[in-house]
Amino acid sequence: SIALDRILVPVADRPSPGRAMRRAEQIARGFQQEHVEITALHVNGPAPPAFVIEAPGLSCRETSAQGEVVEEILAASRSADLIVMATDGRHGAWDALRGTTTSRVIRSADCPVLAVPTDAWG
Repeated sequence: SIALDRILVPVADRPSPGRAMRRAEQIARGFQQEHVEITALHVNGPAPPAFVIEAPGLSCRETSAQGEVVEEILAASRSADLIVMATDGRHGAWDALRGTTTSRVIRSADCPVLAVPTDAWG
């Protein structure tokens, strides 16, 4: 069987992390583990928004980091079983050349990554 104890959700003002957090919660409930911790990680900004998850066996913790966004997400993901990221596509020529944050995390992460489009899955 697959164990899913820790889900990492990188959060930012844009794209909005709301759908990614809801998707992480739905996935956690679907696995019906005894306990799943969802970690909201905000890199290079103010404290992450407060996310409230009220469900048996689920908890949410919030953390912040400073540094290069992809590197900080990958560092935090070393203790995660799954990364769930909001994505809204490329933003200009630089992202087209090097890849979006999401695509760079997908290429380098040691655990599975679920990219949640912000304009779908309402």
